[in-house]
This record gives sequence, structure tokens and C-alpha cells, in this order.
Amino acid sequence: MIEASAAESAPDRMKILVASDGDSASRRAARWAFDVLGADHEWYVCAAGDPDLVRTHPGAFTADLAAARSDMLERAKSRADERARSTAASLPLAEPQVIALSDGPPGPAVVEAATDIGADLIVVGRVDRNAVSRLLHPSVSRHIVEHAPMPVLVLTDPGS
Repeated sequence: MIEASAAESAPDRMKILVASDGDSASRRAARWAFDVLGADHEWYVCAAGDPDLVRTHPGAFTADLAAARSDMLERAKSRADERARSTAASLPLAEPQVIALSDGPPGPAVVEAATDIGADLIVVGRVDRNAVSRLLHPSVSRHIVEHAPMPVLVLTDPGS
């Protein structure tokens, strides 16, 4: 009888990227995926800054555009870090990797981050929105599903 070694019988460790905007739907999606997939994987949590920051930043349309853009990107990165850490805190892991995405639209930034780390799976939460909201704000989860080169697990928030 041939016995498989522990390394051969153990499932492969996956790199799992949880895309978050810091809301409760993101935290529930992260926790559900963690409960189903388990801790035996490399978990990453990423979040984008505020995509509307460029329109609301007081210096966005001043003569000193370089300084305004630098300040805006720093604020966006800080906000992204807060959002990612908020979602990471919902996972019972000592130190999940946190990636703050500060520049550009969230959908492409998540796909790029997943590709950069060699993710095997992206997990993203989704909330149902009305037609007007869908027209004004493109769906990040839809963009990720349509453009990611790896599988994407989309979890619809039961509270929406």
C-alpha cells in the first residue's frame, strides 16, 4: 500500500484577495469566504480610497494642481488603508496582508492588485442598487468579474 505524504495530500494554499470598500457587506463577504475556505490560505484584503475625492477635494481645481493631487492621493491611500483594515479585522487571522489602493477607479485597481500578487481567487461583496445608482456609479464587482484573469466569488449581501 502506498501512502501519500502530508505535502501531497494537503490541499494547495491559495492566495485569496478580498476586495473591500469597508462596508458591512464587504466584511460579511470576507467572513463568509473565510469560514468556507478556511485559514490555510494566504489572505489579502484590499480597498480603494474614495473615488469621488477628486471632485470633493478643496484644492482639486487650484493653480497648484501637483500639490493638490499629491494631497488627494495621500488622503485616498489613508482612507483605503482604513477600509482594508476594517475588513481585515473581521477575519480571525493574526496578520492578513492589507493592500491600500489609492489611485484610479476601484475595479481596475483590484484586478491589477490581484494580478500583481498572483491571486488564485478574488472575493467581493455586492449590494443590490436601484437603476439610477447603477447608472451613476458603475459596478465594481461587475468590472472585476468581467476583467479578472482568475476566478471571482461574488457574494450578495443578504441585507440589501
